[in-house]
Order: sequence, then structure tokens, then C-alpha cells
Amino acid sequence: MISLTELRAEETGIKQLPSSFGLLKNLKIVLLSGSTGHSSKSRLSHFLPWMSPKRSNPISLLPPSVSGLRSLTALVLHDCNLSEDGIPNDLGDLVSLEALYLSKNNFRNLPQSIGRLPKLDRLSLSGCTTLQSISELPASLRDLNANGCTSMESLTNLSNLKELRNLRLAKCHKLVEINGLESSKFTLYIQMQGCNNLSHDYRMSLLQSLTMGACLGDLIVFLPGTEVPNWFSHRTTGSSVSFHVPSLTEGEVCILLFCAVLAFDDATKPFVNKPFVRMINKTRGEIYDCYPSICVLPVTVEDYLLVFKIPVTSNQEGVQRRLETR
Repeated sequence: MISLTELRAEETGIKQLPSSFGLLKNLKIVLLSGSTGHSSKSRLSHFLPWMSPKRSNPISLLPPSVSGLRSLTALVLHDCNLSEDGIPNDLGDLVSLEALYLSKNNFRNLPQSIGRLPKLDRLSLSGCTTLQSISELPASLRDLNANGCTSMESLTNLSNLKELRNLRLAKCHKLVEINGLESSKFTLYIQMQGCNNLSHDYRMSLLQSLTMGACLGDLIVFLPGTEVPNWFSHRTTGSSVSFHVPSLTEGEVCILLFCAVLAFDDATKPFVNKPFVRMINKTRGEIYDCYPSICVLPVTVEDYLLVFKIPVTSNQEGVQRRLETR
């Protein structure tokens, strides 16, 4: 067993792993999703969720100490009926851990040991509906997914997370503020549709700070909203807008900031695949399709804003340009 590098024990009735588990120094990947302390779910329960076994009190799936797992890079504990007491205090000693998946568990507060993980790159807390606050995150974090944390009211100051690139907070209905996000220079994908407790003034101030700041790359922002902010230069109703673009010198780049209100009817599928903007240079008769780096658009009952940047180089500029959404 000491040479074991990967453990897959998903959807089992395991209540707690033995203490010897924490000594598997060569273990790199652990997948324990759905290990809730009950017997394995039947295939039918995947399609009929109301037939799944009822949850008992939260379990302690991991042993009290895991500091010996020095090679572990990925730990998947999705839907394991865990509370913060089920996370060992020495989890922060896992010096190689890069990916931690804790979605659909019963945390009220994020275990503080997670903030000590020196190499953590991805953290998923999506669907942790009892999570109320996230107080400490490691500086190495690049991807935070807290979608559907419907009880979350506060989030740690993000200004110290210099590596953060992706922030997902959709449907965090009780969240009132996101400290430090307005000064972020490197967070490029921000998903906050359904965060309706954020005040309108805060949302507009945040959006203006992000889009007018020094953000690099292909910035994409989702925010609650029903109209394009009035500080956008060209606004219209419908799916297209025409405007003039100034001539650019050789090598010069112009950034177009695009904002659209997305509204869906009952016939729309759950996701819209591969959204893009079609740019038509009327002067040259040329067409460019711009695909933001998102695969799908989530479909929601409420309208929301999609904002992203489109770079335009000197060989694409022209006297008149028309944008159409698809």
C-alpha cells in the first residue's frame, strides 16, 4: 500500500478512512466524491434524487492527521456530507496540494487550515449552501468556484490574491460586498449573476474599476443588471450597434469594451453554446467574429450583464464598424 499513487473510492459507504491513510507518502490523487457514510447509491437514484438515502449528521471521512500525504496534488471530496470539523487541522501541511474540491458539503465557515496550503491552485466550494463566510485563502489560488453558496454573506479581502484569475460567485444571493476585487489587476473571469444583494452603486463602481483599470488579457464579467451603464459611449436596444473607430498607427491596439444585457425566454436551452460578437467593418467590407474565452452562457430567470474586451489592431480599424451579437 505504501506505493499507492491514486485512490478512487467514489459513492461508497465509507464513514472514515483509517489512520494509516495519512501515511501514504506516494499518494498523488484521491477521489472520494459521494462518500457520505451510507451504502452506495443505486443507479436509479441518480435520475430520481428523492430516492437517495437521507443525510445523517456530518461525517469525518478523513483521519485526524493527513500531514504524511506529502505528494498529494488533488483531493476530491465533493458531496461527502462534511462539516468544517471533518477537515483535519494539519491539512495545511499538504505542501504539494494543487486542487481541492469540497463542493456540496455542510461547511458554515471555510476551515482555516485551507488558507495555509502553499501550492493550492484550484478550490471548489460550489453548492455549499450552508457556507456563511470565507475568511482566509492561500495567496497561490488561481481559481475559486463558490457558485451557489446561497448563505454566504462575506468573502475575504481579495486584494492579496495576486494569482487569482477566475472567480465564480453566481447565485450567492446574500453576498453584499467583495472586498478588494475592485483593485484586482489580473482576475480575468468574474461570474456574479444572481448576486442580487450587491447594491446597484457597488456593482457599477466595481464594473467601472475593473474595465477601466489595468486588467490584462480577455476580461469577462457577469453581473446582475437590466441595462447597459450610461458611461458606455454607444448604447442601443437590439442586437447590433454602429459606431466610428479612429484610425490606428502601425502596431497600435485599440480595446473595445463590450456590454450586453442577456435575457432569456422559457424556450431557451439551459446553456447557450459558443457566444460570439460579429464585427463588420463597413468601410472595408470585412467581417471578424470575436469569441470570448467562454464555452457557454448560463441561462437564468433573471437578466444579467455580460462584459468583455475586444482588442482591435491597426489592420482591423476602419471608419465605421458595426457590432452584432450572436
